[in-house]
Amino acid sequence: MKALLICLLLLSPTLALSTNPESLPLVGGMPGAIEHTVTVGDLVYCASSYGLLVLDVADPAAIEQVSWLPVPGFAAGVAVQGDRACLAVWDLGLVVIDISDPAAPALLGICEDPARPGGVAISGSYAFVADMDLGFCVIDLGDPTTPYLAATLMNGEEYRGFDFVGDMAYLGSDAGSFYLIDVTDPLVPSLAGSRDFPGYVRGIEVEDGLAYLACGSYGLRVVDVSDPGDLLQLGHLLLEFDNPYGCFATEVAVIGGVAYVSLASRGLGLVDVGDPTAPVELIEHEVAVAAKSTEIRGDRAHVASANAGLAVIDVSAPAAPVDVGQHWLVGYAQDVVATDGRLWVAGGWATADEKAGAADQTKLAGQIRWADQEAGLFVVEDQRVIGYCSTGLMPTGLTLADELAYLPADFGGVRVQDVGDPTAPVEVAMIDTPVEHCTPAAADGYAYVLGLEGLHIYDMSDPEQPVEVGSCPASYYGDLIIDGDILYSFDEYPGLRVYDVSDRTAPFEIGSLDLPGGAHDAAVVGNHLYVANGLFGMTVVDVTDPSQPEMVGACDLPGYSLGVACRWPYAYVAAMDFIDEWGGLHVIDVSDPTVPAVVISNEIRGQAMAVSLDGPQVAVAAQWGGVMIFEHDDLTAAVLPQVAALLPNYPNPFNPRTTIRFDLPTTTQVSLTVYDLGGRRVRTLIDGAVPAGRRSVVWEGMDDHGRTVGAGVYLYRLETGAHRESRSMVLVR
Repeated sequence: MKALLICLLLLSPTLALSTNPESLPLVGGMPGAIEHTVTVGDLVYCASSYGLLVLDVADPAAIEQVSWLPVPGFAAGVAVQGDRACLAVWDLGLVVIDISDPAAPALLGICEDPARPGGVAISGSYAFVADMDLGFCVIDLGDPTTPYLAATLMNGEEYRGFDFVGDMAYLGSDAGSFYLIDVTDPLVPSLAGSRDFPGYVRGIEVEDGLAYLACGSYGLRVVDVSDPGDLLQLGHLLLEFDNPYGCFATEVAVIGGVAYVSLASRGLGLVDVGDPTAPVELIEHEVAVAAKSTEIRGDRAHVASANAGLAVIDVSAPAAPVDVGQHWLVGYAQDVVATDGRLWVAGGWATADEKAGAADQTKLAGQIRWADQEAGLFVVEDQRVIGYCSTGLMPTGLTLADELAYLPADFGGVRVQDVGDPTAPVEVAMIDTPVEHCTPAAADGYAYVLGLEGLHIYDMSDPEQPVEVGSCPASYYGDLIIDGDILYSFDEYPGLRVYDVSDRTAPFEIGSLDLPGGAHDAAVVGNHLYVANGLFGMTVVDVTDPSQPEMVGACDLPGYSLGVACRWPYAYVAAMDFIDEWGGLHVIDVSDPTVPAVVISNEIRGQAMAVSLDGPQVAVAAQWGGVMIFEHDDLTAAVLPQVAALLPNYPNPFNPRTTIRFDLPTTTQVSLTVYDLGGRRVRTLIDGAVPAGRRSVVWEGMDDHGRTVGAGVYLYRLETGAHRESRSMVLVR
């Protein structure tokens, strides 16, 4: 599977994999994180979630996105030499990219051996990679279209810290080991020295014979590496910056006697290392939460963030850093709606000013800093954020209807934003529903929200003043979808509840269904619901009679199913990783709802949360990974029948309803009629033009006058031009 994927990747610089029946091509989206950067002139090459992101920082106050090359897998490191970049991508390998035109990077080749690569460097015709499985790897780039593993050393530990100076590679592990590897002969790397430290060695910067180690919760260490055989620790500093719980150091850059340390979940810590034996904290600069790596270029720091993008900071005065620019990414993607070529994403992280304002209101002694976890609605077009509006708290879902966006937050109500101008969404109201979780439904000027006291219906004709018009008892936890006058609610128990909302002033529950493992999301097409069922994959529910929902099919899936969208005859399910099972995007053939079958799976390492469809594009929100867009463009060709055919009804025998299916190779006039055994017409089900494809209709055991017919054998007959076909079915009472 992996080898086939790599071969197909190389066939097209756009990564079009439509010829591969096992996966869908990744064609775009919006990265959610930057793990590592390399700056060349005014260009910053970023190892981002799912690809290479190139930014122009000539004007740091207006950073421009030059390009993004989507690559399946999570990029953890990047190196640049001349017209070539190497991207270290988890679950894919080392990706070699032509950057002679930074606006149009092109994939050259892939070495798949390093399965979990991190740090990477290029020297001449070799790339050096720190891999969590294979250890130190030497990749031959002599032919960049066919890079291959030439040598390995030091496997057995999880290596993350990495630097390369001259002919020496510096390697750090999560076990606290620090290694010096001589690559004077790249094909015969040799261990030149080592030392073990308590904790981690997550980041390494070597400068003038000194190695500065970012050691996680153990702070910053300074080690003399002038004699590889005798590594001497000169200084050590636990990093606190007024935080009683300490800070977690992930990366470090050093210039002018100052170490700039990336602090996970905080920002950038500046440490005076003028005397390497006695490092001293200077100041913490909160720029972007969860800082991953830092580069110093002149008097600027480029800080890569796992959930905010790239921050540019003026550090000409280290005691008083100044923010000068920010390229925002989606960050933490919780939900997505794809429509009309745009992505509407619930997630991300708020600006520094918004975080500071919220922190002032919520700061309590010992309280976890939830104010840092702010986000809102991001509007993405052409792989760029074109609009943003904060919600103050992390949204847990997104509903888009009538030029309004509804973003619920745990215990934080539903924020209502006017998105008539997608470049400037603005919050116009908040529906106060202090419940743990509820994604509302909205349609035709009404919003449906679960609260502590049940289901509430709001008239949204004036979005700034929602007016409650009706309510009824209901579970206060779950997600909602609306289909005409029927509202479906999904939660962990019992799973499915059904409400009649034909009278908005007097909604009432009409049915429910126990579903194993509860339900997390659903899509409705025709008479069926397709339910994301957590550990139980996807469940198909027949709602021909909404008051009596019936489970008619199920499909086991790897991972934990959280999101689903449907475009008949396919259901698309987003599943997050679960224990030892990868999640991903699963495409399921539901042309026979009683026997749904997986036809395509894209493994996604991470937390795939939601899925949305826009034409042939399939958008997946993957939390820290941002949003990926896959393409499924062969729908018509894949399912268009070759001949007209009448298929067996199901169930059969039945009481009181059954589904009749038929195939049409072209759009044509159709007559579908039910007869009794005496040849008398009982019910005309279809009489008119029907589009090509596999179609279905439900007969509820009634005649043309709406009267219930008796038990017995009935015939159903399909007529399409010259084609005539009949079958029998049995109604039992």
